[in-house]
Amino acid sequence: MKRISKVKFIIERDLISPNPPPTWLIKCEAEVYTSTDGKTWSCNWISAGLLGGIPKILLEDKSEMESIRDDALDDLSFILQDFGFSMKEITDAFNQIEIADN
Repeated sequence: MKRISKVKFIIERDLISPNPPPTWLIKCEAEVYTSTDGKTWSCNWISAGLLGGIPKILLEDKSEMESIRDDALDDLSFILQDFGFSMKEITDAFNQIEIADN
């Protein structure tokens, strides 16, 4: 048994990029629960679309951000399919995406 609990689109300060001024890191994560018996569940985070060194000016461009988000979600979708999730399960989870702007 498995289920996707939530999906996050995350924008956070990139602390390791050598590019000044401050740049940003963008990624998508899915919180996934798996169980062999339906009683004991294991929680794992699956990440995709990791982009670093994004300048703030790109974050201010709505169409550019939507494009970056869509690419990251596509990557995450392929990974979740590899883990055995159906497109319906993935679509349902993506319809409730959480935006985390740190």
